[in-house]
Amino acid sequence: MKLLVIGCGSIGQRHITNLKTVLAESTIDIFDTQTELAKGIAKSHDVNLVDDTAIDSGNYDCVLVCTPP
Repeated sequence: MKLLVIGCGSIGQRHITNLKTVLAESTIDIFDTQTELAKGIAKSHDVNLVDDTAIDSGNYDCVLVCTPP
């Protein structure tokens, strides 16, 4: 599966951790408007950081939106 997590706050990070546990063979991409935060999360969780064009690509099996309302 190819997954995208939008938003790298506490809930986004929790989802990333859970996804890596449950769907270990999946590819996980992340996006956040706070680029420096996202770079740190990508490195610490060993996931891929993508830019906002990935959101429009439609190449994901699942997208989790973890941003404030």
